Order: sequence, then structure tokens, then C-alpha cells
Amino acid sequence: MGKVNDILIVCGVELDTPYGHILVYMDEPDEKILQINNLNELLDYSKEHEYLTSIAHPYGNFLILPFPILKKKELIDKIDAIEIINGRVPNRGNTLAYELAVSLSKYFTGGSDAHLLSEVGNVGLMCYENIDSFDDLINLIKHGKAKPYGKVRTYKAIAGILKTSLLKPSRLLHRWLKY
Repeated sequence: MGKVNDILIVCGVELDTPYGHILVYMDEPDEKILQINNLNELLDYSKEHEYLTSIAHPYGNFLILPFPILKKKELIDKIDAIEIINGRVPNRGNTLAYELAVSLSKYFTGGSDAHLLSEVGNVGLMCYENIDSFDDLINLIKHGKAKPYGKVRTYKAIAGILKTSLLKPSRLLHRWLKY
């Protein structure tokens, strides 16, 4: 997408799969991503188009439980990165995600996972060099020159989840029935 007012805009989507949530970062909007129903196909498609894929909050299933993808080596091998800091996951889940990323030699990503305005910007990505393009950003991530940062307060993470769940009770019920 490029820069707007000297700020790089990166397209991304968090997809809910039977194995967990997958983040896909891309340089331009790609509607086809939303139509792919098979995780293997999604990961192959993302590789073909040089998108960056990341497991979102791998230990954020009902706060700190692991998502099923962690038991699927063939899927993990295709993933580029792991979200090591998520603004809606308690610190213990983020620590486990970091340890997983290190043990698997995966790149690091992080995100606020904001569902409420007050959560926007709680987590970010610190880049240690200027970036002018999507490719610059991906290169910094791949060379360890872009690090997730942020502090998660467990009680605020839980309160935010409860608040949004109470606002949309059918969503919480759907999640419980789905797994």
C-alpha cells in the first residue's frame, strides 16, 4: 500500500482456522486470502506471494491454552513467525509464545489485538532502521531488526476480553462450541 503522511501502511488479516489464528501480512489487499478454506493452501498461497505468516497468540486459546496448530509440525514448518507479544494474552501466554518462537527459530511479531479503542497501541513493533516499503519491513523482521514491544497487564487483558465478550455474547458461545 505504501506510505501515507510518511507512515508505512501494511495490510494484514487475522484468520480464524480450526488450528488457531493465523496472521498474514501483505503489501496490497488480497481478497483471495479470505476465500481460502484450507490452512495448507493458505500457507502455500502466502509463500507464493511472499506474504509473511505468523501464528497469532499461540497460547491465547481461552487465555493461556495452546491452539491445536502447535501439534501440527507440518503446518508449523510452513509458518514464518510467531506472535510473541499479544495485548490480550496474559504475560504467561506471551512468555510461552516467545520460548516457542526461539525453540523453532521463527521470526517474531507482536500486536495489540485491539477490540476496544483503549487497547490500540498497547503492543507494537520497534524498527531499528527506517522502512520505506513492505519489503523493508519484512527484511527487518527476518534480520531481527524489528522487535515487538509492549507491556500486557493480565487483569486488563482479561477485563478487555470479558468486556468484548459481554458485548457480543454469541461470539463467546461460538468460540466455546467450535473447539
